[in-house]
Amino acid sequence: MKPLQHAVASKTATFAMVDKADPSYMNALDAHDLAGALKLVGKEGAFKGTVSKLFEERDGDLAILDFDPNYRTALTAVLKNASFSKFPDMKTLEGKEIVVSGKFTDYRGKAQIELTDPTQIKLVK
Repeated sequence: MKPLQHAVASKTATFAMVDKADPSYMNALDAHDLAGALKLVGKEGAFKGTVSKLFEERDGDLAILDFDPNYRTALTAVLKNASFSKFPDMKTLEGKEIVVSGKFTDYRGKAQIELTDPTQIKLVK
């Protein structure tokens, strides 16, 4: 059993801030635009939304940011165990609006972004 993300979270890494007037915010897909995101699979892009919860697998393999109480109706951002220690405590994002950027990948017919670097997450001010 591997440690959960908060147990190995970076104490020095931080998330950058982004303004709602910034083009990276304005051009980001809404987290509920599943069809739009599917068209971007394999390409770089971004989506925005409010984190409803951080789901962590009990075995410590993954931490997943959900953007809707029903995770099936919104995009997700996935953090694999190998990158846990690069990120601040991901639980601190719950209830906050963020912009997630990176390459859209397909997971069982649904688009998602895999997180490998904290610069992929920006807190909306």
